[in-house]
Amino acid sequence: GVSLLLSEEGMFSLIIPFEEEEKVIAIAAEVQLFPKSITRVRGNATSAVKRSLLTFSFQEASAEEDELTIEVERHQYTSEYIALTKDFYLKMQQSLIVLLYFFIYL
Repeated sequence: GVSLLLSEEGMFSLIIPFEEEEKVIAIAAEVQLFPKSITRVRGNATSAVKRSLLTFSFQEASAEEDELTIEVERHQYTSEYIALTKDFYLKMQQSLIVLLYFFIYL
């Protein structure tokens, strides 16, 4: 798999269901790939973690761990989520523009 294609300094990332996180990390360790970063994603502040964003490399070190919450409330996205996805979604770009316009003209 990926361990045969990745350079010694290379990294690869994937998004998986949170329930599979430990299993995927264990499988990666079998081919000497170690988590470099782990981001756990939840829909809102009170919901359970649904996804894990994992980045692996051949360098063994402590993984940087953090969390990402997508929404403050329905269709109201967190600034972290907007920053992460703004290049991919026109709606996010428009929301950001409207928000900036609002703050500039307050």
